[in-house]
Amino acid sequence: RWAVGRRDCGLAGLLLRCGADRTIDEAGGPSGMTGLGLAASQLDVLMVGLLLAAGANPRALDADRRTARDRLLASPDTNPGLRRRIEALLAGTTSSEDA
Repeated sequence: RWAVGRRDCGLAGLLLRCGADRTIDEAGGPSGMTGLGLAASQLDVLMVGLLLAAGANPRALDADRRTARDRLLASPDTNPGLRRRIEALLAGTTSSEDA
């Protein structure tokens, strides 16, 4: 989640390759979100794609019992294009390479 919060896909990818995928769906940190929920709330299309490709579960619940989609919908950012792309990724209707 730390690398997600920093929007650092390179570091997140490295951590995932080194075993962080074992805890990919765990919620925590100050936000209580999963990494995927945090990336969705930041409208970070590349990070969402990376996490999904690494096996993140879009239906995993965070500390507030919210999914990544719930966090996406609650995001104050108003970029409808990014929202649609992330929603499609979370629904599995597009590949992460399209992100």
